[in-house]
Amino acid sequence: MTDLFHRLASAEKEGALPYIAVPNATHPRWLFPREPRFLRSGSRLLSPQRILGKARRVALWLGLRAGGKVWLRRDAIDNLKNILHAADGAALAFSLGTPGAYQKATIQMINAQGQIIAYAKIAVSPRAPEALETERRFLERLRVVPALDDRVPKVLHWAEWEHKPVLLISAGPTKRVGYRFGALQETFLLLLASQTKQEHRWEESPFWKNLCATLNRLKAQIPLQWQQRYEQARDRLMSRLAGYVLPFYVAHRDFAPWNARQGGRGLYVFDWEMAKEGYPPLYDFFHYLCIQAALRGARTPVFDPSAVRLLEKIWPNSEEFLAHLYLSYLADQSLFYLEARLLAPEVGEDRVLGWLGRELDRALLETPA
Repeated sequence: MTDLFHRLASAEKEGALPYIAVPNATHPRWLFPREPRFLRSGSRLLSPQRILGKARRVALWLGLRAGGKVWLRRDAIDNLKNILHAADGAALAFSLGTPGAYQKATIQMINAQGQIIAYAKIAVSPRAPEALETERRFLERLRVVPALDDRVPKVLHWAEWEHKPVLLISAGPTKRVGYRFGALQETFLLLLASQTKQEHRWEESPFWKNLCATLNRLKAQIPLQWQQRYEQARDRLMSRLAGYVLPFYVAHRDFAPWNARQGGRGLYVFDWEMAKEGYPPLYDFFHYLCIQAALRGARTPVFDPSAVRLLEKIWPNSEEFLAHLYLSYLADQSLFYLEARLLAPEVGEDRVLGWLGRELDRALLETPA
């Protein structure tokens, strides 16, 4: 059980609020008010990838109690509502987050009519406050870009609850997007690129400096197999890209179907905690395909015509660098997952990290020096 659940849970029913814990009361990951109008809206917190999870979401949408009964302290919920400036009659649903170095909890605020009006994030693990501050900074920057208006959440409030930072953001649309990379995703990435473009020599770019600094900082902790991978990747990238001036952009770095919705103006993208400045072309395109493939344990055609087309629009006449851009993505993303594993070795699993390692090995064999 998470620390947040312990803070909210009540051993007594009297004066407490009835909730449904999913998947069960012993190992809760989501907490939904039992009242049907709130339960239906709360189920939108679920973004399942597997059949069982999808069936559970449908059951919740139909008002079925697909989980265990728990009771939450009314005073704790009222205190959270007060901090979040919730209106009278509002209810809160909770996603307690995935255990790990960057764990956060997400609160869904639902008004008396059962409509989702806002989301709040609470930092749970030691590295989560830094991630929330990153999200706040990028959202405040992007919200003033006219082309991205109504395509990213708005920051509504920044507060603290029991010594933990809380970020309150607007809710946005609820229509889910497809898992295939298409026109919606391409248009958003082109807009983001057009508004955040920088130019740097490869070896002077924020991306390269950050990658090298992280490798140097973690060198003593990185397993030998990974050290060898990163040494090869670093040599391969420098031998091909050093001296070239490239366009770099803001990268979301967790660009995936479950972090996007379809709105009136196009793709609406949230969860900007991992965003960074000065990242290479196609980084988010690669991630959209790769994170899904990694979770399925499958291969993905990252060099299909859509990659070439998007690269041509962002960086004309640069197809020769496509394989090296992919290699740079794999090195950075695997290093992120590896560092998270080093920070919290007792939690989480290695499915995505293992896939990235195998894909990095393949890319090193196929990417020319």
